[in-house]
Amino acid sequence: MDKRKYRRLDTDFLVRIRHISADEKAEAAAISRIENLSLGGVFIATATPLLLNRIVELEFQVPGYSDIVRAKGIVRWSKSTGDKQGMGIEFLEVSIPSKVALNGYVVSEATGELARDLTRTDAHRALLKVTVAHWGDRMSRDAVVALVNQPLDDFNACLEDFAKHGVVSIRQGAIEFVAPIEEGVVKALEEFVKSGFSNLPGGQAGS
Repeated sequence: MDKRKYRRLDTDFLVRIRHISADEKAEAAAISRIENLSLGGVFIATATPLLLNRIVELEFQVPGYSDIVRAKGIVRWSKSTGDKQGMGIEFLEVSIPSKVALNGYVVSEATGELARDLTRTDAHRALLKVTVAHWGDRMSRDAVVALVNQPLDDFNACLEDFAKHGVVSIRQGAIEFVAPIEEGVVKALEEFVKSGFSNLPGGQAGS
């Protein structure tokens, strides 16, 4: 089983929530806000979260798409006191049009974020070239330093950025290049590098 986690994007989307009771009847809808989103689910900020394992129906929109995203989910995380009140919902069923909208939005935004953050300096761009050429590979730190061919301090600084974004994993002196779980992000980054870092991707979802 692939243990990588979906990339989460900070959002501020209105969402209509309906709790599905044990007899499969939908209760009255409530309106709240989605604070972050991934292809696997959402976090909804609310002072009155549902209990764990409750089934819900969600309706919301993502920028760039006119279709309403409709999904059925299950409450996997719930907190009603202290900071970060709300509930984490894992998607169980998503309609095909909704999958298209979600994937398009997430891929666009995630690729744009990575492209901006991981090309800030010459060292970042050099390491990104090596990264997309070696998805899934594990190499010694010295070998990667040689391939990047940038001042060591600059290399170390940008390597931290790559690790924060989860595209490299550093263990016991070795570096593993970890492809994002979203296939569209991988392809978009590869095309971005091939283009010589022109046409910054992201920020524009499909219509």
